[in-house]
Amino acid sequence: MIGLKKRQPFTLKDSLRIDFALPLNEGAQIEDVQKRLQALRNLGVKQVVFVKEPISVTEADGNFVMPLSTDTLATEEGVLVESVPSYWLDEAFETFAKQHPLVAYRNKYVLLALRNWDSIRGLKGPLFEIRARGYEPVILHRDPKQYVRMKVRAVEYLNDLGCLLQLDLLTLAGVYGAQAKGRAETLVSKGWIGILTTGIRSVEDSVHLYEFLLATSSVSAFQQTIEQHFQHINLA
Repeated sequence: MIGLKKRQPFTLKDSLRIDFALPLNEGAQIEDVQKRLQALRNLGVKQVVFVKEPISVTEADGNFVMPLSTDTLATEEGVLVESVPSYWLDEAFETFAKQHPLVAYRNKYVLLALRNWDSIRGLKGPLFEIRARGYEPVILHRDPKQYVRMKVRAVEYLNDLGCLLQLDLLTLAGVYGAQAKGRAETLVSKGWIGILTTGIRSVEDSVHLYEFLLATSSVSAFQQTIEQHFQHINLA
């Protein structure tokens, strides 16, 4: 368990101004999105990047064309809103990356989703191809409960291949159970988390996160994780 001490309240306003790659369901109602943005604004977030549903390149034909990299949607509830596509990462992605320009956030970060954490050895080629083109691969935290199924060696392998692993802070707050929280703490303590997201999907989530951040102040490993997040994702 990582050490968390009660010192001064840890605020997102000073430490996580941009909430990167929150999931956005295609069927989401505008009212629900606005409530999420209002909750994030109350936590001090200035900019939100929503990630679209992953695209499967194995289902694309030779004329497959991706949309523009990042769409600036609007400023809603005082928060700058952007959206960016993501890809399913599998062995077929290597060929796709050789034949197509990749859509990347700020022309740098390629957002990737894994279907199966048990089959990652075949991903060395695709990840090498991504990095060889000057991009940084980001492994998204799509399913918070997947942290229970993650194998530490698998995460270490992806880290060694240059991947940035995303962490949903609500997982660290224990919202998805003790097992998921414990696994998240392990990854933070090993320094394998490079990008953070609040994970907020509802107003209730924002309350849980606010209580967690008020009750604890980050030290050591978690503070380093926040600093790593800043090195990668910051306000333009």
